[in-house]
Amino acid sequence: MTSSTNTTAAVLAASTPVQHEATDLHDTYKAANDLLEYLYDSYNGFHNCADDIKDTTLKSLFAQIASTRHEMISELTRSIQQLGQGEPTKSGSTAAKLHRGLIDFKALFTGGKDNSTIIKEVHRGESYTIEKYQEVLDRKALTPDLRTLLQQQLQKIKDQNKAVEAMRSIIDQDALYDALSNGQIHAAGLDVTVPEPLPPTDKLLTLKNCLILPHIGSADVTTRNKMIQVAIDNLRNYFENKPMRSNLEIDMNWFVQPKLDWSDIEWEI
Repeated sequence: MTSSTNTTAAVLAASTPVQHEATDLHDTYKAANDLLEYLYDSYNGFHNCADDIKDTTLKSLFAQIASTRHEMISELTRSIQQLGQGEPTKSGSTAAKLHRGLIDFKALFTGGKDNSTIIKEVHRGESYTIEKYQEVLDRKALTPDLRTLLQQQLQKIKDQNKAVEAMRSIIDQDALYDALSNGQIHAAGLDVTVPEPLPPTDKLLTLKNCLILPHIGSADVTTRNKMIQVAIDNLRNYFENKPMRSNLEIDMNWFVQPKLDWSDIEWEI
């Protein structure tokens, strides 16, 4: 009787960690799948806004974020499949289930909001996205591969949110024109404009109290000397297989190759 009881207890003790591990893994699957659903919502929002918004700077930023979200969806989908706990979701949430922290893109672009309001709301929504990722990362049952992936994706989101936050300081040129015209602002000097260069008919060019320079703010001797030194250091590091001082990751898919029509060109030999 005692031997049988001990054997049963030993079997139960051995099986308990396995059951607990399976439960944790399924909870991880549910958390990761919820995150994937959120990424779909985020991608759809940024993708649609990149198509609809007129501001070229915001359009470019939103298109870049949407592209990154699309890559993250593919990565997380593969990682969820490897968990073996169920199929990953293939779409975002329904309107009734939308996450409370998700950016309300429809309200932003149908309510006549200015750029500063849009940027502020996007920054808030992206901060919520960072919180969601951190919540999942705080779980102890993540597999090493999934944890590494989520950490990498979280860093991408943080980097892009910094770009969004930086845009909060971009000047609303229409508002600037009004303020300069009515004397609310005495004078202004701009080195960067949107678009660049401004078209000849732009109303800012009609103002005598607005000085617009051709993006030459860095054209002083000290800055240019530093830029030259960085270029030299980067060349040296490249040939010595060392990290660049300034590393720029470029997605070549964003470059559109021009289609040249040579038929209309008159050649002189």
